[in-house]
Amino acid sequence: MLTGQKIPPVGALADILSSVQSVQFSLQQVLTNQQQIYARLEALETNASSQLTNLSQQITSTNNNFKLLATETKRSLELSSQPQPKINEAQYETP
Repeated sequence: MLTGQKIPPVGALADILSSVQSVQFSLQQVLTNQQQIYARLEALETNASSQLTNLSQQITSTNNNFKLLATETKRSLELSSQPQPKINEAQYETP
């Protein structure tokens, strides 16, 4: 007559079951660690991408500032290198 009770493993079967449970627990720990590493890697990638975007914007801004400075310097040099009109004293009447 069957009572529905499970027969506990004994001997080699008990050793195999214990080993399988140990491997299963270890695999669960590996999976948890992999998930944590993946989450950290995603955070690092997001942070690196954000920093690269910011750096790119800073470089663009700096380049624009240098171009503006170069243009202003060039205009200033062009204005200062133009010959100044000579003043002829004969053109002015003295009172």
